[in-house]
Amino acid sequence: MVFRVVDNHLHALVACSEEMAKEFARRVEISIQLSQSPGVAFIPAWSKPISSQRQLRATFDYILGQDKHHGFDGDPLHDGGNLPDLLGLRVGRGAHTVRAVRELLPRVRRADLLRHLPGAEVLEAAAPLGYEHLPYLAEAAAAAFGLADLRGYSSRAYAARSAAAAIGATIAPATAVAGVLRTSPRTVRRAAKRIIDDRVRAAVEGQLRLRAHMQLRSP
Repeated sequence: MVFRVVDNHLHALVACSEEMAKEFARRVEISIQLSQSPGVAFIPAWSKPISSQRQLRATFDYILGQDKHHGFDGDPLHDGGNLPDLLGLRVGRGAHTVRAVRELLPRVRRADLLRHLPGAEVLEAAAPLGYEHLPYLAEAAAAAFGLADLRGYSSRAYAARSAAAAIGATIAPATAVAGVLRTSPRTVRRAAKRIIDDRVRAAVEGQLRLRAHMQLRSP
């Protein structure tokens, strides 16, 4: 349903039996070890069953607020969590968590989620994208697809690059977009002719607004 990586640990709320939750934690640990090679063992996972709807909601909010609880400010946009999935700011693998929250926590509203995200007001204002957003295009597209960057030959990387080029073409000349994405103007012009799925466009544009807002507000 919800997860958040903060500093050196991870919290997750999963809708299953306690036995399955422990197996989930074991597989997550293995996945991290294989993909990141941290070189150190994890401490044993700790689990606690949920016994009421009130506890379920409290745990949900607690996990989303982990950065404030630990005084951690290294991931303000929740890339290490599924808040972007719940808000439509990421496409693909986390879509099932949206359905789970709607089913098990039907009283959770978009406003409840937005309060965990700094600069969320730019998502609701939906001001037109401008040239000032361009420097953050590659990062925004990667984040929308759950990628570290736009490099690689996977289908997700290709889709992210294509979406970035198409959206970039609506706010700046193809040559400027090509410079930011490290591609050719021809590729940008070709991408501009493609029809982008509405969910993909919303995710990339939302990530773009948030990242530009945060950088432009920084001293």
